[in-house]
Amino acid sequence: MVLKIADKQYESIPMAKLVIRLALPSMFADEKAKVLEYLVGKVTEWLNDEEGVRLFIEVVNMCDPKLKKLLIRSFKGHIGDIVETNNQTYVAVIKLITEVDDTVQLEKMLIPEV
Repeated sequence: MVLKIADKQYESIPMAKLVIRLALPSMFADEKAKVLEYLVGKVTEWLNDEEGVRLFIEVVNMCDPKLKKLLIRSFKGHIGDIVETNNQTYVAVIKLITEVDDTVQLEKMLIPEV
């Protein structure tokens, strides 16, 4: 189901975000890896409402350090847009800053924009 949502690019619809968030923990490892990689690449497109923030927190919790670096790269240049979208999205920025272990990359890419 989640792979079909990703294939059809419906991840920006709030109900689809809810389905993805609820299904991620119970997915097989290979499917989960595909979905996480897909979502990380398009994070700025679906992180625009409360359900998107909830999904983002779940995604960050499941990402390995490599995918977290890709998240930082995806955020670069979009922090202002993401935070201005609505009041909840600043939580996603805080979550990313507190979860990423690579402080050098954070200082280079994310912190100057904040």
